[in-house]
Amino acid sequence: MTTFLFIFFTLYTLLHVHFFLKLRSAIKLPHLFSFLVSFIFLVLILSPVLMRILERESYEKEAIFVGYLGYSWMAFIFLFFSSSVIFDLSIVVFGILQKRRIFSIPRLEFLVPLFFSLVLVIYGFFEAKEVKIERLVLKTEKLPKDTISVRIVQISDLHLGIMTKDRDLEECLKKINHLKPDILVATGDIVDGHPDKINRFVESFLSIKPTYGKFAVTGNHEYYIGLDGAKVFFEKAGFKLLANESERIRNGISIVGIDDLYSSAGLERALLENLNPNDFKILIKHRPIVIEDCVGLFDIQLSGHTHGGQIFPFSLITRAFFKHISGHKILGRGSHLYVSRGLGTWGPPIRFLAPPEITVIDLEKTS
Repeated sequence: MTTFLFIFFTLYTLLHVHFFLKLRSAIKLPHLFSFLVSFIFLVLILSPVLMRILERESYEKEAIFVGYLGYSWMAFIFLFFSSSVIFDLSIVVFGILQKRRIFSIPRLEFLVPLFFSLVLVIYGFFEAKEVKIERLVLKTEKLPKDTISVRIVQISDLHLGIMTKDRDLEECLKKINHLKPDILVATGDIVDGHPDKINRFVESFLSIKPTYGKFAVTGNHEYYIGLDGAKVFFEKAGFKLLANESERIRNGISIVGIDDLYSSAGLERALLENLNPNDFKILIKHRPIVIEDCVGLFDIQLSGHTHGGQIFPFSLITRAFFKHISGHKILGRGSHLYVSRGLGTWGPPIRFLAPPEITVIDLEKTS
């Protein structure tokens, strides 16, 4: 965790250095103004830490304000950097194609990325609210004779915290109830705030009553906020938290839940091998890491974590760490993988080319 934070804040600082250099090239800045901008940037860089401190000390309104300001700026400066790189490369490519020297226009090289990044941030706020219902139908012979179909609904990466609006969550849960799930699975990073601040969401989750139950696994953020608090939330909200455990949901369907922190390939394989071989086997784990030795031992693995990249072109970086970052993939030997883009957002409350989703997997019995 310490290494991750060091790398994150180092890279985040470099984005600010890039923005400052572009700004200074476009506009002549007095020394006093340069110092003021540098100080503001320092505050914005540290705003995620400041938000957590304010939240812990129960300054909730102040924490929400700092969170929205700091994280929105985070999205903006990332998009500015991306737009700037694309614009600068376009100028170079144009010059090569035209076989002539292209003169630098610093003001234009600052204002064009500035405009595009502002537009994309505004658009991203709206995309983050537009929840998509993604559907997958799987044919199987493993359902009991008296069962024609079973509906699994997957949610992931809600990141419930002080920045979560009750109205937005209620809308999402209404959609889930409307889908009439037989099984609801939550594939990690559902909670991402101080336990005392998210208890208000418990009652909303209790309104969802799937036929065969609600099951959840931990994500990395459940550990960040404190596993004990996360366990209490899941229990109160009616979820069965599976920590390297299996359960037979009903005749013909079994589920295995993998703990995000304490797991291994050997343990995962052992859990799957102990299931009834004739059951339809659901494997839920937060990160979309497929253990090759386990392919063929489960019918579908449901994962999240990636957010589909959340903000393009960050998805290109995400793909460097995970082979499959969203949607359905056939793994072979009868196994499938589905990776959810998630319902919420981490950090910036925006999405770009990665809309939030609720996933519906309909298991249909083959004749």
